[in-house]
Amino acid sequence: MPQICEKCGKKVGVFSGGLDLKEGRIMCNECASPIREELSSLLYSANGLEVFNELKNTILEKSEKLYDEKIQNDIVSIINEKYNNSHLSSHEEAKKHKEFIENYMLTTGYDFSGYKITKYCGVISGQVVLGTGFLSEFTASFADFFGEESNKFADKLETAKNAALEKLIIKSAEKGGNAIIGVDFDYITFHGNMIGVVANGTSVVIEQPNNN
Repeated sequence: MPQICEKCGKKVGVFSGGLDLKEGRIMCNECASPIREELSSLLYSANGLEVFNELKNTILEKSEKLYDEKIQNDIVSIINEKYNNSHLSSHEEAKKHKEFIENYMLTTGYDFSGYKITKYCGVISGQVVLGTGFLSEFTASFADFFGEESNKFADKLETAKNAALEKLIIKSAEKGGNAIIGVDFDYITFHGNMIGVVANGTSVVIEQPNNN
């Protein structure tokens, strides 16, 4: 069922990739686009407290100019809750998080050699939406498909793919799984030069058989 954009009042479809605000409110892609890139970087690229705070200040400055007080408060809450910088203040916590993601067991198949599946925790997905201008940049550089601009396009797509996969792993862990089977990726284009990357899979619990 479509929702209404909190800023412009337009309808926002279920798969339109809008920005979720607090208490079920939403902002459409067009209205959210000025801060979406910084929000994504805040979660996936801020590798230190200084970088995090710079991105946070940029978002808050833009929000103050573009949005009303209610939306501004929602954005502050999003930063505080979803883009919490507590893990960035601790090198050890950041290291543990990185190791957890890198060591999580994944397969595009449906089993792991030497392990047995003891529980199926459910089908899961992780989504990332790339901001306005992503597709237009690629279109502009199509004539130089194998040049520098196409490499930038590929790098952005790879970053989005990794971000979607990280979300998938976190969802699996939240469901109690310790591995994911049947991993695949879908790519969806939206109105307004937006592209979504969706990682899918089934969260499972695996164990090594006791051969004693």
